[in-house]
Amino acid sequence: SAAAAFDDAEAAADALRILAPQREIQAAGVYRLDGVRLATYGEAGVLPEHAYQVEEHGPDVSPLAATATVLQPIVLDDATLGRIYLRADLSAYQSSFLRQSMLAVLASLLGLGLAIWLGMRFIERISQPVQGLADLAHRVRESEDFSLRAPAPEGPGANNEITELVQSFNAMLAEIERREREIGAYQRDLEHMVDDRTRQLVASNAALKAEIRI
Repeated sequence: SAAAAFDDAEAAADALRILAPQREIQAAGVYRLDGVRLATYGEAGVLPEHAYQVEEHGPDVSPLAATATVLQPIVLDDATLGRIYLRADLSAYQSSFLRQSMLAVLASLLGLGLAIWLGMRFIERISQPVQGLADLAHRVRESEDFSLRAPAPEGPGANNEITELVQSFNAMLAEIERREREIGAYQRDLEHMVDDRTRQLVASNAALKAEIRI
């Protein structure tokens, strides 16, 4: 502000040299109140010749921009003494941003792929036993062989609802098989009883006929 107030080009140049450690600053310029350039730093060719060639603005930074500029007034005690213009080279930041963006996108895609893979594995782990139960029910219905059993699920997470479903299905088949055996045994006993009663009836009829003849 002092350099602009006293129109001191050397002091303005000295003030701009404090930007030297900031490697991204490509160029800077101090302009008088009438817009004439007072002092420059860096590549003067990229600076506007007159401050009024550019509207005042804050840092126009965007993610894909290779450069950013700013033109702000130099104010002291609410009085505008001049303007300062800065131009920054953001190519290094742009490369870093693009690299980080690509890594973020890659990480997101990998996460999405992993989520899809885990989802498919989860669905497969559920659908395979259920499909196995459906196939087994079809075979039992066609063959009426209730001794068939569904294999228990294996691997991580085997003790879950699907395992309980398989166990319940096998228990149901075992119960039906037991009842089938009991019914079969009862039918065989009933057949034996019928045969015995038939033989007894035949013998009784034969004895009655013999008695009648006598």
